[in-house]
Amino acid sequence: IEYTVIGDSVNVASRIEKLTKNSPNSIFIGEPTYHEIKNDFQCEELPPVKIRGKKGDFTIYKVLGTKNGSNKAQ
Repeated sequence: IEYTVIGDSVNVASRIEKLTKNSPNSIFIGEPTYHEIKNDFQCEELPPVKIRGKKGDFTIYKVLGTKNGSNKAQ
């Protein structure tokens, strides 16, 4: 059995993942995910980026760690 995932969200996630190429061991998320986790995780807003195949700029966030300071990434 083989499974695959398709759709706009998957394409955007793939493009965001490619942005981590120059930031190894980093977690980047889009705005919808940020709004879901912002109360529990510290995030840094990155400069707006263009995503291939999409109109306009996208706001991307880098996850830094939990709000209580444990597991803080560099």
